Amino acid sequence: MYPTALTLHRMASNDVTLEAKTGEEVFVNKGSFVNVLIGAYHRDPEFFPDPDTYNPDRFDDESQQRNILGFGDGPRKCPGWSQVLTISFVFSDLKKCLFRALLTPYTSYIPPTVSKPSGAV
Repeated sequence: MYPTALTLHRMASNDVTLEAKTGEEVFVNKGSFVNVLIGAYHRDPEFFPDPDTYNPDRFDDESQQRNILGFGDGPRKCPGWSQVLTISFVFSDLKKCLFRALLTPYTSYIPPTVSKPSGAV
């Protein structure tokens, strides 16, 4: 819910006209710097329905994973991004396994007793 960085800083590689939600058009010149406010983007209900609710399952959908900007995006994206995703999934599964193991009632194993046959020495 809270990004690791406040903004992403990028330089426009082409002239582009962007349309704001208000309908206003904003012209960005080639070479101009653009700042993306990650926190505001992550709280936009258009991209994240009910953004202030903690719901990690929303990222199970691969198309939704592209909306996360916490580590940056594009050619300057964090080089460890794929490792971060892998590690987070591994720890998530490990946490589930430990949680199940701790909630399972403990029963000690008592081996069956073997009695001697009658008449044995």
